Amino acid sequence: MSQLVASMRPVDAIQLTIPNCRSSLAPVDLVRTFEMNSVARLMPIADAIVALIGSELLRSPEALAILAPGRAPLTFRALVRQIDAAILSLADGGFGRGDRVALALPNGPEMAMALLAVTGCATCVPLNPVLDEALYLVALRMLRFDVLVGREGEDAPAVRAAQSLM
Repeated sequence: MSQLVASMRPVDAIQLTIPNCRSSLAPVDLVRTFEMNSVARLMPIADAIVALIGSELLRSPEALAILAPGRAPLTFRALVRQIDAAILSLADGGFGRGDRVALALPNGPEMAMALLAVTGCATCVPLNPVLDEALYLVALRMLRFDVLVGREGEDAPAVRAAQSLM
């Protein structure tokens, strides 16, 4: 089993369970994408989200982007750095446009950041965090995912289901 661990501090690290590696395109540069969209006036949904984040980054990089009880707030500057790090980690693992990235994270800041990162570079498939192993197995078989993203070092039902498919 191949594994890739991506450090996403201050948001917890994630573990990427990789059943089969494929090639990927270069990661997305949020500021460059925002500037290109303002010139080209292209606005697919994922690009619209990237444009909003890029716009806020340019306007006020120290503004708070993600808040969660009991956690340090994340600024737009830090959010963009985390998104870039996650995209680079996926690209280093051979994942990018056209790949299906399943997210098995609890609801919270980790899931929010992972959603933003994955939608910027691949097809994002968020999974319900309350499923048991049998239901994850059914879902993962049907989705034909390329990589599963979960919390690092956690023996979660989604990770066990993904490992049984390898």
